[in-house]
Amino acid sequence: MSSWAPGSPWRSSTLHAESKLGAAPIASLGFRCSPSQVSEIPGSLDIIVSATPDPKGWDWVGTLEAREGSYLLELAAAGPAAFGCTIEPQSYRLDAPRGTAELACRLPGAKQALAVLADKRDGSIVWHQILDADPEGMVTAVADARGPLDCVLLVYPIGESRATPDFWEGFDAHRDTVLATLRRSAIGSRCRGLINPLGRNPSYPTDQTFFVPFSSLFRMELETHLRETYKNFTTAQRAWGLGASELEDFRDLARLVPLWSGKRGVQVLWDPEKRKFWPCSIGQSRAWADIRAVMRHAAIRRTSALLAAIKAVRDLPVLQEHVGGSDLFAGEIQELDGLCLEASGATVGQVARSIALGVSAGLRWRKPAWLLVDRLQVRPGEGLDLRTLVQELEALGVRGAFLPWGSENKSCADLARSMGAAPTASMPKVLPFPVAAFEPAQVQGLPGGWVWLPGPGVGRRLDLGNQYKGYVYDDGSPLTCLWRSAGSERVRLRHSSAKELTFETLDGTDPRPRLVKGGVEVTLSELPLVIRGSSEPPIPEPAIEETVARFDQLVKLGEQLKRVAPSETFAFRQAVAALERTPAYAYEEMRTRFWRMNLLLATYSWVEAESAKTLPVGEVAPSPGSSCGAVLRVSMPAVLTAEALAASIALPVRTEVDQELWVAARLPGDQARFVSVVVQGQRMQLQSQPMAPYGDGFAWYRAGVTKLKTGIVELLIEITPTEGLDLAFDAILLAPVGIRPSGPWMPLTPVPSR
Repeated sequence: MSSWAPGSPWRSSTLHAESKLGAAPIASLGFRCSPSQVSEIPGSLDIIVSATPDPKGWDWVGTLEAREGSYLLELAAAGPAAFGCTIEPQSYRLDAPRGTAELACRLPGAKQALAVLADKRDGSIVWHQILDADPEGMVTAVADARGPLDCVLLVYPIGESRATPDFWEGFDAHRDTVLATLRRSAIGSRCRGLINPLGRNPSYPTDQTFFVPFSSLFRMELETHLRETYKNFTTAQRAWGLGASELEDFRDLARLVPLWSGKRGVQVLWDPEKRKFWPCSIGQSRAWADIRAVMRHAAIRRTSALLAAIKAVRDLPVLQEHVGGSDLFAGEIQELDGLCLEASGATVGQVARSIALGVSAGLRWRKPAWLLVDRLQVRPGEGLDLRTLVQELEALGVRGAFLPWGSENKSCADLARSMGAAPTASMPKVLPFPVAAFEPAQVQGLPGGWVWLPGPGVGRRLDLGNQYKGYVYDDGSPLTCLWRSAGSERVRLRHSSAKELTFETLDGTDPRPRLVKGGVEVTLSELPLVIRGSSEPPIPEPAIEETVARFDQLVKLGEQLKRVAPSETFAFRQAVAALERTPAYAYEEMRTRFWRMNLLLATYSWVEAESAKTLPVGEVAPSPGSSCGAVLRVSMPAVLTAEALAASIALPVRTEVDQELWVAARLPGDQARFVSVVVQGQRMQLQSQPMAPYGDGFAWYRAGVTKLKTGIVELLIEITPTEGLDLAFDAILLAPVGIRPSGPWMPLTPVPSR
């Protein structure tokens, strides 16, 4: 990448320092198997052997040393699960409109549950009870407010949570088992590494954790944290949002459990030992921040200690399966040598996107990280060329990919043998983009040894019309990326401080920047141009001109339809007048007014899913990259009712012709089959194959064709209660047949030609 700034020479960019693979070469393609399958695999092929730890040692390891190929060892079992209370009132809830509710449900892993009946008007607790679960996790209760109150029954499971590993008492036993297994196994020179010393865990403590461990060791650590942070007990109480109480010291405070998550739940701290509730002000409470800080620190500290102990027993590279959002994978643990990634998809692009966050995390480490795809979940031969796929993964920085051994993949043994060792050349450099900018940004290789990957920073896509694409990104050093949809041309960029900008190209070409009135002129091509020096994005002049022209056409259409919007027109003209002073802000306001006018005159209807009026389960959650920055999220870790969950949305109908109904949603795997849409008695099942993907896993799902009378109708999004669902809905589009959705943008309304 090359860079330009006024009065400065060309220099090489430091977006990412190059790194070299620090582990011995492994095969480009190998197989993952169990100990009993080793004998089936040709001895020259590299393998990952997955087994549960055994403190007596793995007696089968000796046979691996006799093979020609290398091997890695994986701990297949899950790590120890923490015992405590799960706080997800947005999921574990039942409406009790007349003050009564019957509960009969299975809570996986629960030993008990705290049930709370709360008045919807003020959130006050009108009934509560500790429920004992049977060995299968079943709990039953009849909650009664003894009065005709509109209530909600909230359930807080108490037990082991697989979503939160035990980094306290249970971790000691896990450590001892792992070390004994390694010490008593005949691991030799053909072993290239150990995978998942923590076990396979679905998540780790993050700033989004809503679980409180009951471990006495955790409470001691939290008590110490509170003492060191606040010094004075009264100060700590205030920080947690508590007023006067009978609590006596930091130890009492460290026992308390917040019973809210976001805006859901009740505004109290619960003492599970004394079974008392303490009202608090959740808006200013730092309870969750302190609890999470202690959990995250414990996870990092004890992981580091475990890995150091492993290396003292066996001097092997250690890799752990990447899980997004955790501090464990940010490169701060020196003893961790690399990350394992699970890759899946039907196309090369889908597979690449499935590992993008993990690859991006590893390439940002200060030391070289070994990136290994230990679970390549694809079906070779079904339109997917395996050799091409592995080469594409290697271009992203992956060094070794492993298919599960079985009847479907045995035919790939010859290909694996022919591909040889994974490359050991320099790892690629990363051009980051925010997750919110998925589409237009894509996971892919770029010229000059660069790869385009999502980064941990914040940002957004830029709405630049049809000819230009771009995004802003900030991880402490803000940048803007701009490029053309097709071709290359000289473009004037509007910016209030153009002299402060620097321009960097990926392929070393000169963007030939030239200061002009109100901005700077550069060459824009189909490759991203990286612009630094300001958090304010430069705006291409043609994008401004296109917006003005389209808005004027909409105004003309509005006059023809006798559907004018003087307030939108006035605000748009005001924004145009402000372009000279604040081009980025003014342009954003222009686009906002443009889209409002576009929808006003459209024949289609577009509504945000988060506008749902009834929401028995779920929450409105922020989601960068969605159409308006928020979505309707429904998570269902357990089924509390057999009745379908329905979110009611007011949908305007603007034409009586045949129309297609589309839903923008994030529906992982095959979860679309649990969602249907009901409008005026017509039930439509979402089709399984989405289109126009964008943002954080969102895409458009077609529901079907309908014909409705104009006016406002009720649309129901119905979800079949199913354990494990985690869905999110962004927008609804009802449009005449032929109009198709495209990412987070509304369709353009046809306008009269000039």
